[in-house]
Amino acid sequence: MEDKLVLKPKDKLLIDTKELCQVLGIGTNTARELIRKPDFPVLYVGNRARVVVSKLDKWLEDNVGADIG
Repeated sequence: MEDKLVLKPKDKLLIDTKELCQVLGIGTNTARELIRKPDFPVLYVGNRARVVVSKLDKWLEDNVGADIG
């Protein structure tokens, strides 16, 4: 039998700018600056930016000590 990935409704794969602000404790302008960085884990659904949750922790670890704002 094949193992299947089961996602619970609370397990989000993507978060929006507002949620990014809440998670990181930053303001909207700083979140938008991050989203514009070429290496930031973002994708666009239409014209709306969504952050890839599974890649966010690694991006933060890779940028420890960097001026990101």
